[in-house]
Amino acid sequence: MSDPRLDHHFDRMRHEAAAMVRPPGLDGARRTARRRRAALVGASAMLAAVAIGVPVAIAGGDRETGPAEPAPTPPAPSATATAPAPSAPPTPTASGHATSTTVPTCTDLAVSYVGSEGTAGTSYATYRLRNTGQLTCDLTGYPGVSYLDGAGREVQRDAVRETVSPAPRTVTLRPGAEVRFEVSNSTVVPNAACPGNRSAVTLRVYPPDNTRALFVPGSYEVCSPRVRPVHAP
Repeated sequence: MSDPRLDHHFDRMRHEAAAMVRPPGLDGARRTARRRRAALVGASAMLAAVAIGVPVAIAGGDRETGPAEPAPTPPAPSATATAPAPSAPPTPTASGHATSTTVPTCTDLAVSYVGSEGTAGTSYATYRLRNTGQLTCDLTGYPGVSYLDGAGREVQRDAVRETVSPAPRTVTLRPGAEVRFEVSNSTVVPNAACPGNRSAVTLRVYPPDNTRALFVPGSYEVCSPRVRPVHAP
């Protein structure tokens, strides 16, 4: 026969052992703990956002303002946009360079004597300047003219520019073309305006806008020389 006291004691031990293996209400306690941890995390995040001034949207939306709307997405760039058309390059000439309207000043020139004539008290000598270069060029204005003796010294003074009407014009010279100019001297003797030596053996010419002198040898009587601007023949 079993002892009722021992049976009761064994039943109590079995119940305690079962409680130690899986305490009653364990699943519910775990769920309650998880909810509490989630609530604590959410409250901590909300407090941190408020502390730094960041607006917080409460789940479910505000009763007065409604749920927060998402920020609008910027539109995608149009696939039909086109780049600006490039500007047209300058039109080249036959030589491959861009068209230019600038004509250089003549620098490749030769000077020579053409002829003389005289009026009462004045002699006029005509000279030519010929383009000996390979390019078309321009000449405008007065040449610089003076006379030299056998020692290379200047005789009397430089020729004075004689005023003409109309004003000097630009002359365009193709290769081989020429312009002309005139130099005058007084033939009055005696002449107080021309003291000292009047004899010269060289005419020195600086073409307009040139710094290289050209020379015409000869026999000259120099007195009050004057020069006129270059012009077409």
